[in-house]
Amino acid sequence: ESALGKLKKLASAASGAVSIGFSSILQFNITSNSDLPNVGLATPGNTDLAYFIDQPIPASDLSNSVSQNRRLCYSISYLDPQPRISNNRAMQRRRFWSPFVALGLGLHLLGCGQEGRDFDIPELGIPLALAEERAERITDLRYELSFDIPNALEEGVGGRLTARFVLEDTSAPLVFDFDPAAPNRASAGAFVESVIVGGSGTDFQLANGHIVIPGADLDLGENTVEIVFRAGEAALTRNPEFLYTLFVPALAHTVFPTFDQPDLKGRYSLQLTIPRGWQALANGIETAREETRNRVLIRYAQTEPIPTYLFAFAAGVFEVEEAQRNGRTFRMFHRETDKEKLTRNRDAVFDLHAAALEQLEDYTGIPYPFGKFDFALIPAFEFGGMEHPGAIFYRDSGILLEEAATEQQRLSRASLISHETSHMWFGDLVTMRWFNDVWMKEVF
Repeated sequence: ESALGKLKKLASAASGAVSIGFSSILQFNITSNSDLPNVGLATPGNTDLAYFIDQPIPASDLSNSVSQNRRLCYSISYLDPQPRISNNRAMQRRRFWSPFVALGLGLHLLGCGQEGRDFDIPELGIPLALAEERAERITDLRYELSFDIPNALEEGVGGRLTARFVLEDTSAPLVFDFDPAAPNRASAGAFVESVIVGGSGTDFQLANGHIVIPGADLDLGENTVEIVFRAGEAALTRNPEFLYTLFVPALAHTVFPTFDQPDLKGRYSLQLTIPRGWQALANGIETAREETRNRVLIRYAQTEPIPTYLFAFAAGVFEVEEAQRNGRTFRMFHRETDKEKLTRNRDAVFDLHAAALEQLEDYTGIPYPFGKFDFALIPAFEFGGMEHPGAIFYRDSGILLEEAATEQQRLSRASLISHETSHMWFGDLVTMRWFNDVWMKEVF
């Protein structure tokens, strides 16, 4: 007797015993396309019902869907001839024709129990179609992130994300971007410890640098997704004395799970745990600090809405210079050991930032929109500067000039500071919808 024939019999036998019509789920983990273990047919309405098929599903049934250690599901749809009310939200969402209409046998790669419109797992990276779909479904996005930065460089950075958002549509899975193990994606599962949706576990899938959450596990309206993870380090530069992030243009998802697209701005609340003796800065203002014998926990205020590529933090052995200009406090984080060089440049650097801010507030008619104003001077930073709101990063050599600096070098420094400060309005406050409009914030 074929496996399909046995499934039909099992579905027919089970249909009179479950609490309401729904799709039973045949679950198994697959490790090859030629040899499958025994599989179980579980009916979510009655956990006492479990059937086992003693014949492997033919490899030909699997088509091109085989992926090592990936959960696959066969779905059997049927209707209870005498349905009763259930409080199971996933079951309540399903609708079937009466009495026993059909047995649907299909392969689902999106987590067991998924229903709704057709859905293909997104390709690697951030496809435009995925970004457009999420932008239509997600609003009021807030991220609560914590990172535990160990003292030892060889230890991984632990992370925890709580994402809160309003969802307009649950008919398809929800896709977070998370690609911490690129290019060795076979080990990506080791970076995800748990995924909790609305306080309950979920049969998520990790594929192609994405975490796919079944739509049946989500609610119309407010949702909370909690993910415990180990941070990837493709966009997290670390050495024994400091580290920093650099997520432009779309690299945040290589470090933590997120919706990595410029038109889905979120409010970030950050918590960093760092080695004692280190300093740290981030987009938000520091609100609390707790010190122990060898660790420091720092909490930062929630930011204004910003895109993922502008979320940033740096921590390490930094000195901090502070100055007041025009009623505003500026802080400069640096690692310069030449005190004379620091003294020679200090006032000019603060003056240039204050002048740029004053000019842009006057030009735009919009007060500086991000509260505090910090900047970090980082050795060998990849760019001349990066416009993270509240935490601009510069290459230190472009800001702290040598005594013999030419007039052109001084003008270049002034231009760089003005450029990054301009981004607080052009790019940070008003952000391009997609990466093909990046020129709109870079032309000045």
